[in-house]
Amino acid sequence: MRDRRIAILTGDEAAIDQAMLFSQLSDQVTVVLNEASDPRYEQWEQLAALGVKAVHPRVERLVMDGAEVRGIEIDGGRIFEVDGVVVAPKLHARTGFCESLCGVVAPTPFGAQIPLDPNGLTKVPGVWAAGDASQPASQWRW
Repeated sequence: MRDRRIAILTGDEAAIDQAMLFSQLSDQVTVVLNEASDPRYEQWEQLAALGVKAVHPRVERLVMDGAEVRGIEIDGGRIFEVDGVVVAPKLHARTGFCESLCGVVAPTPFGAQIPLDPNGLTKVPGVWAAGDASQPASQWRW
């Protein structure tokens, strides 16, 4: 995708992290907010500093040519031509055991997370957590 037109489809603020990542590959990155709430002021500043455009239309469909993406059709029929589309994964850690044991999980833009101290200890003495349930974005966040 280097130097290609990249669209990042989002429904939440995870797109800001993806915009930072993909703006290293191309200077033609657009975040398509697709019914997401507006980014915070600091996030708008980050996007502007990276030269990333943000648009607010609702996506109707991807425009395909065989197996290749050629564009994104938005509400009203307008088509944004793109060479690739990125969609943020939504992680669903299995935290049910911790909810019943510890009584709490914390929502994050990347999925539910077990709150921990810096050593990985939960609020229950002697119970530690690690992996996806403790840091859902650790596998792809830079």
